[in-house]
Amino acid sequence: MPGYDGRPEAEWVDIDRAAKRIATLVQQQRLDRVDLVGHSTGAVIAVEAAKAIRQTTPETDVRVHAISTALPAPQPLLAGMRGAAGTVAAAARSGSLKPRTVWLEYYRRLAYGPDAETDPQVAQAADALVAANDDRITLPSRGLGRRHTRDLRQWQNRNAAALTGAQLDYYHGAVDPVFPPRITARFVNTLPGADLHLIEGHGHLLLLTYPEVWDQITASIAAP
Repeated sequence: MPGYDGRPEAEWVDIDRAAKRIATLVQQQRLDRVDLVGHSTGAVIAVEAAKAIRQTTPETDVRVHAISTALPAPQPLLAGMRGAAGTVAAAARSGSLKPRTVWLEYYRRLAYGPDAETDPQVAQAADALVAANDDRITLPSRGLGRRHTRDLRQWQNRNAAALTGAQLDYYHGAVDPVFPPRITARFVNTLPGADLHLIEGHGHLLLLTYPEVWDQITASIAAP
């Protein structure tokens, strides 16, 4: 993502361009099979790449492993509204208006859902997660959020039928406060041959809170 892992902040996420680059690479390399793994917006890019691959090289076996997927419009806009409400609630819970204090409190709910405030065991896990990642949890600079989400806010998942023949597996937290599981299930049901795997007790940060997701994906990739 722009602004992270050495990428310049001035860049914008371009879903269509990224998907076409992946499809072109698959075509150039004449791959018999490709497994695409994406998280959140990355899952959307993987789906769009799968559509392009099915159209340009239909003989390629393409499989998508989507983690905490983002959803079509208007859900990204609604997710922003949920995030704003969650931030206000986090400020109330923390009793502070300091941006980092509020963000760390919201981060706990983002990771584990509402039980992070009510269940002592979940709260302990949330506290441990924040402590372990404190030096890596940074507040996004001004404008970076817009550059990350502008394209996503307009994404409609057009031509879903192009995914016919692809294998789609969705891994999603059962208490994800960003893209709720009920709405996610409704979306996955619109995709041909897609399966949804809900992870109980986990929110939007499956890569951190549920690293076992990699075991499931690795097993799926190893399958014929």
